[in-house]
Amino acid sequence: MESLLTTCQRLSNVTIRCHDGLVSSHKIILAGVSPCIKRILSGIPVGDEVTIIMPDFRSCHLQSFLVALMEDPVVS
Repeated sequence: MESLLTTCQRLSNVTIRCHDGLVSSHKIILAGVSPCIKRILSGIPVGDEVTIIMPDFRSCHLQSFLVALMEDPVVS
């Protein structure tokens, strides 16, 4: 799954800037994590790239979270 995530970085439309690096993701994945994030991202026009600044997070921790999210999504 990690290699898939790395390959998909070219196609991502969200860049998350952590205090030690960048993590790429997709609006649809992030919108699925939180209703609040979904509302924020839904207001951004399709095709626009997004940068989220999260200075309190390490990129390796965020990357691990995204991999875990895609491997074993929580169904509510």
